[in-house]
Amino acid sequence: MMSKETSQLTAVKLLLLRYWQVFINVWAIRDKLDPPKRKDDELAFLPAHLELVETPVSVAPKWTARLIILFVFFALIWSVFSEVDVVATGQGKIIISGYSKTIQPLENSVVSAVYVRNGQDVKKGEPLIRLTAIGSESDLEQARTSLKSAYLAKWRGENLVKILEIKDISNIGTFMHPRDLVVTSDEIDESKNLLLNQFLTWQYKDQQLDLLMQQRNAEINTIKTQQQKAKSLLEIEQGKLENLGDLYESRFITEHSYLEQKATVLQLEADVKTNYSKVTEIEKSIAQTHEERMTNTQALISETLDSIRQANESINQASFEVEKNQQRNNLMLLTSPVDGTVQQLETHTINGVVTTAQPLMVIVPKEDFFEVDVLIQNKDIGFVRKGQGVIIKLDAFPYTRHGYLTGTIKSISYDAIEDEKMGLVYSSLISLDKQRLNGSIKLTAGLSVVAEINTDKRTVIDYLLSPLKTKIDTSFRER
Repeated sequence: MMSKETSQLTAVKLLLLRYWQVFINVWAIRDKLDPPKRKDDELAFLPAHLELVETPVSVAPKWTARLIILFVFFALIWSVFSEVDVVATGQGKIIISGYSKTIQPLENSVVSAVYVRNGQDVKKGEPLIRLTAIGSESDLEQARTSLKSAYLAKWRGENLVKILEIKDISNIGTFMHPRDLVVTSDEIDESKNLLLNQFLTWQYKDQQLDLLMQQRNAEINTIKTQQQKAKSLLEIEQGKLENLGDLYESRFITEHSYLEQKATVLQLEADVKTNYSKVTEIEKSIAQTHEERMTNTQALISETLDSIRQANESINQASFEVEKNQQRNNLMLLTSPVDGTVQQLETHTINGVVTTAQPLMVIVPKEDFFEVDVLIQNKDIGFVRKGQGVIIKLDAFPYTRHGYLTGTIKSISYDAIEDEKMGLVYSSLISLDKQRLNGSIKLTAGLSVVAEINTDKRTVIDYLLSPLKTKIDTSFRER
């Protein structure tokens, strides 16, 4: 078996060697194998088919074919290594970085004064329109009155508690209140009179209770005096009763005289016990009156402390209402939020009515720079990133004559926006590298633009073959 394979291999080698030897011999005499070159007049007298065979081909077609092949070769090399930009386009407009400021009223109100006109330059904080809201002044005045009353009530309560502790009406403190709260001397005097009336009412009842206690103490003293007298008489009568008892036993006096003396002693003993009971009752009455007197004072103090607490709550509530109404009145004067120019002034009539959030004018900022607000289609948003370069072409100035602007994507919205024509789109903000077109054309807010965003790069061969790849990927499939 091995010998057979060896013989076959040897035969193949010999065959190849023979062909190689023939090729060398033919190559050595290749110049002699060419037919003799004929002249043009000789070719002209040959038969037609031989003339075509023998006549050499023209040089121009040969070089044309060579150049075409060379061009195709270099084009293929170029398509493999060269790259083109992948661009996502979006439509938008030029805006001011701070956006135009729309001036609107907070609530339904009446125009009191208009201080500006269309096209007028204004400074930040400069008055634009004065409005008047119905009831705003009365609400503010009512809130201030409530705040004033609450401060006076608190002042009365604090002074009443202090006076009740020291029981001296002359020690009334000075009324303290916020500087922006106007309180007249008449109002302070009226509050003092009310404080005095409260104190005098308490003092009158306290004095009545004190007088009652004094009367009860006088009654006790009288009863105690009578008690002392009754005790002395009782001792005397008891002595007489003992003496009469001895005489009665000796039969020197009658029984009637003895019993009469005993009745006198029993009456005096009853009087002494009755006086003890009266003293106890009066002492209880005095203690009850004293407790009533203390309760009267403590009840007034508790009531006053509760009124102070309510006054503090009223102060907080009224202060909030005053601040709210002051802020409301301050918002009635519409001022410019930035330095800029007045545009789209909608109201010129004094005493005209404006509604809540109605646009009255637009302030276009001056010092802010221009940016581009572009809507990016949903199909392109996956390839757009912050920081990518953008070419901006203005519809008003053809880029073939005036050039274009360049910029960078500054931000992209996180959620899609519903557009009537384009469907769901994303908003993107583009910062411009230059604020003038072609170095001399001044930009204006509102100019429509087309933005070309460089999202990626791809080779030319990939671009040419992508339709073929798509067809291959989608072919041989059954629905």
